[in-house]
Amino acid sequence: MPVNSPFSEFGGFQLSDDKLYFTSVQPLLSDDGNGILGNSFLSSVYVSNFTTRGLSRPVRVEEPINSKTKHTANICFNDDASEVWFNRCEMTGEYKYRCDIYNARYENGHWSYPEKISLNEEAYTTTQPFFIADTAGNEILYFVSDRPGGSGQLDVWFSIRKNGKYNAPVNLGSIVNSPGNEITPFYDTVAAKLYFSSDWYYGLGGYDVYASEGALSSWKAPVNVGKPINSPANDFYFNINSVDRDGYFTSNREGSYFFKGETCCNDIYAFYGQKSEKQDSLPQPVDTVIVVNEIKNKIDVLLPLDLYFHNDIPDPRSRDTVTQSTYAETYYSYIAMIDKYKKEYSKGLSGTDAANADNEIEVFFLAYVTAGFRNLLDFTPLMIQDLEAGSRVTMKIQGFCSPLTSTEYNISLAKRRISSIVNYFNSIDGGKLKPFFDGTAANGGRLIIQAEPVGEALSDPYVSDNPNDTRNSVYSISAARERRIQIVSYESDFAGQMKRQLSGPLLTLSSNDLKVSLSDENQKCVQVTITNTGDETLEISSIRSDQPWMQAKLKGNSIVPGNVSTLDICVDTNLLKNPALGILILTSNSRDHQSVVYIRVGK
Repeated sequence: MPVNSPFSEFGGFQLSDDKLYFTSVQPLLSDDGNGILGNSFLSSVYVSNFTTRGLSRPVRVEEPINSKTKHTANICFNDDASEVWFNRCEMTGEYKYRCDIYNARYENGHWSYPEKISLNEEAYTTTQPFFIADTAGNEILYFVSDRPGGSGQLDVWFSIRKNGKYNAPVNLGSIVNSPGNEITPFYDTVAAKLYFSSDWYYGLGGYDVYASEGALSSWKAPVNVGKPINSPANDFYFNINSVDRDGYFTSNREGSYFFKGETCCNDIYAFYGQKSEKQDSLPQPVDTVIVVNEIKNKIDVLLPLDLYFHNDIPDPRSRDTVTQSTYAETYYSYIAMIDKYKKEYSKGLSGTDAANADNEIEVFFLAYVTAGFRNLLDFTPLMIQDLEAGSRVTMKIQGFCSPLTSTEYNISLAKRRISSIVNYFNSIDGGKLKPFFDGTAANGGRLIIQAEPVGEALSDPYVSDNPNDTRNSVYSISAARERRIQIVSYESDFAGQMKRQLSGPLLTLSSNDLKVSLSDENQKCVQVTITNTGDETLEISSIRSDQPWMQAKLKGNSIVPGNVSTLDICVDTNLLKNPALGILILTSNSRDHQSVVYIRVGK
């Protein structure tokens, strides 16, 4: 999107067929316009026109819609653009805002002075308005609020407006709203669906976009809209325009522009060719040959498969990289701790807050920990059936940790976690899968595990790493989500039925844990081979290192299926005199989006 900058843009939507409105957060300039005033930023509404050459340079909407001193965001219009709703917000703490909804009308060639609507509540936020006139003629304002009477933190509410007056707001109820946050509502009158984002329901990570059929207070269970709209990052502000059924959403996924930190800032993304449900689905190209495989289809639904662990499990306080524990053993021990988690997570809380904390823990164990193990129980017999048919299977498994301990320790812990799932597979039916692991199966079947210990390198930077704050660093849901392994991919020839599972590009490293010895040479270099084991071209968009003594050079960032490229990593011993641990983060269009390479420098 040409409207995106290194700061944050969000909430983009198309008005008629000629304008794109959105919100941008930009630094405040000094009076002479030549400098930034400290760390001061202001959000304002901007508009960009569609031209024959694409989108025009964005222009800040004039007052009275925008304010020179207050944050303005989340604009929406009625059908004929004669009326507008938007937010004015004020900061109440770091990264926290309290917002009110304002309304203005376009009269006599200009916008009237904005006024607060009656739905605002002084002590709570009222934000992200979305106005529609439905097919029954009702004027409905959907919005988001943390006011009392909700199901969780931020909930979606609605109010029906009659004769210019808003009825009492109504919560959408527990089918849509959860103990977490539901935000950025958009109602599609064509499909009769509410789209919103949530950080609670089981998804790909962060905020995901969900859709729920229904209206007002009657809704079906939300459905995750899936990839490519959703990603492991935050995805929200989903909407579809009424002109051509194209649409927009906001994300801080890798590939967004950034000023500081690759996922610090939101960008607006477009998607095209969205069709009405009444239209026929797109035909397959005439030269496409599709092989239907029941096992493949069932496995596709289960991936990526996440499995969760208690803190420092398995084998706490160990430096070993393998374990004797199986994942099943760690799972049953983990779910037995649910009461302990409730007690620790609700510590210091009382009344409704304590009850909500208990409920959040219970839902996490059900929707994440138990659901992951159930998926594993569904996945395992499919894998066994595939192997017993003589298939050659390669699985990529990543191991993740919370940031509570050192990087070096977390690498070993991530390896132990991956080891536990290998042990689980080897323990099935007295070891019936062992011949597939060691390559001695009579039918020629083979199971290869590509282990990639990530550690805490990709963990949420806001997760506590304070060992004295165990409520947040051990027992919080944000910390618990980081402690997992993920079966990223399942590559199989399905007993010769197909060349490989058709699943997009997949980045595979020859190793992600390398050693370099300090010597008298000015530089010491090692090489990593990168193979694209997927079926589409792999594009590596960036390689990042925070260590000035480490340099990385990729010989080719575009890798066709089955081909390889090499990554040369060099240590400048003029800048590094003592042993150290370096981290490289590779960002690509691979299914796992990011891969990590560790460089251990020793004497």
